[in-house]
Parts: sequence; structure tokens; C-alpha cells
Amino acid sequence: PWLVAFSADGETWLEKTAAADSFLIRKNYFTDAEAVAKYETVDLPADAAVTHLAASPDGSLIAAVQNGGVHVVEREGPKVRSTWEVGG
Repeated sequence: PWLVAFSADGETWLEKTAAADSFLIRKNYFTDAEAVAKYETVDLPADAAVTHLAASPDGSLIAAVQNGGVHVVEREGPKVRSTWEVGG
């Protein structure tokens, strides 16, 4: 992966893939041996690459930063909950 982030409890991993506008959500490889093959893909608007990822302490919400905006993604779903435009 190009970029990795973790929830505070270490059980939710966020991995940026080669696709500029998407990332993976998966469980901790070390506590769940099947997690390597199980993941969810989150696709964001294709107008900019994801540059930063952050998770809430329990991994239920994820912030994905793209140039010009922050997307908050609900872990269950996953779906984009809200988007804020930044800069200008």
C-alpha cells in the first residue's frame, strides 16, 4: 500500500491503494488471520488523489483528505457521510 493508517485500538487498518481516489478498510492482520483476504473498498470523487487518512478511536468513522476537501466515511456501509471543501 502507498499509505497506511490505523484506529486507536489497532483493529481497523486503512490502506491507500494504487488507485488515486480509493482506499481499503480491513481488520488487523495479526489478530484476524482471515483479514488479508477480507476488505472493503471506498471510492471517492475522482477529482483528486487521497493524501491523508485518519480513523476515529473505534474505527467507526474515517476521514479521507483529498486536495480541496475532507470526506468523512461511515465504517458501516461504507458510504460518504459528509464532505467539506477546504481552501479556495
